[in-house]
Amino acid sequence: MTYATDEERFLDTLRLPAGSVEKILAKLKQRERMHAGSEQRRHTRQPLKDCGNVLMKLTHPGGSTAQCVVLPRDFSAGGISLLHGSFVHTGTRVHIGLFNTQGERHWIVGNVVRCSYFEARVHELGIKFDLPVPVHEFLRAGADGESVRRELLGKVLYVEPSVDFRELLRFQCQRMGVSMTTTDTGEEAITMAQEIDFDAILTELDLPDTPGELVIKKLSRLRPKPAIVAMTSEDSKLGDILPSGCDALVSKPINEGDLYQLMATFLPSVERLNETDALCSTFWSDAQLRPVIAAFVERLPESLGVIRSMLGHDEETDELIAEVQRLRNAAGGYGYPDLNEALNRLIRLIQTEGGTSDQELRSTWLEIEQRVKLASDFMQAQTERSIEDDIQGVAA
Repeated sequence: MTYATDEERFLDTLRLPAGSVEKILAKLKQRERMHAGSEQRRHTRQPLKDCGNVLMKLTHPGGSTAQCVVLPRDFSAGGISLLHGSFVHTGTRVHIGLFNTQGERHWIVGNVVRCSYFEARVHELGIKFDLPVPVHEFLRAGADGESVRRELLGKVLYVEPSVDFRELLRFQCQRMGVSMTTTDTGEEAITMAQEIDFDAILTELDLPDTPGELVIKKLSRLRPKPAIVAMTSEDSKLGDILPSGCDALVSKPINEGDLYQLMATFLPSVERLNETDALCSTFWSDAQLRPVIAAFVERLPESLGVIRSMLGHDEETDELIAEVQRLRNAAGGYGYPDLNEALNRLIRLIQTEGGTSDQELRSTWLEIEQRVKLASDFMQAQTERSIEDDIQGVAA
């Protein structure tokens, strides 16, 4: 099958049978879970929902060119993962034709950095963009009209002289679960950023003590460099070239939906768990095992506290791994496979010397805490239900 656009023809090299796409994506997801923690990523990947096929122009190292249709999996500010129907050499230059949320096609330029064979003719390509891409401009809405949300992590600093804007953004971030620190001056922002590793810094351009452009320039020298977003209420500045070291320029006030998409571009995140996920032990149907399962869940917060106190202390690495392994084995034995898997990923991250980012570690730890909380909530609900049944029995 070929696609025609702008008097050009794009070949569909995948030619996947109907109904096979979801199966392939599910297999790839399972493979990623098996190798979770083996890759270090600077940017958070976002799934491309209901995006359909996109167009790709390739310029091979030898100079030959090709135009084809590819299936996108997910992407981040730094790159995109695609499914393609043939092998592509690393170093190949590509132009990705991706529609934004307004229905406009944009061509994003990058290099092929990975080509992995999967099955049949399917290959997975990893593309690294030449320049960071504003992910929030390309995220598709879900079936209910809301963007697919993930649990955002990380620390954010907001530099804003107006107390009204500061409190509004702090409130919006609080609703999203994002930890935000605020200040009203550029100099204080620089001092705070030198003491705390913020993942993202949002700053007004018009500051009372220091020009915003100068603050951004100084902040961009920090290592590791945080994402820096300039904010302004002056429409005349929105068409300006980005200040040096700045990753995005946005208008304020900003609504909560746009703020979330902006944050999702730069902050680490984990999949938001539904209340039905990881609640109940797989052995819960066995009434004889319920007391020991309940006792295990009751001990979970204490066990997490021990592990939390040991994280970050290199001299206790062996003891930390042993403690996590103990809890991992217990989680599997008591019928909590998802918690077992998350703890196993934590072990791999701890064992990866120098190859693990703080974002990966925080993401995995948050998932573990989420699953423990859900298991505890389920157990609490069972206890309350049992008490209520006893009361009704006495009343009868």
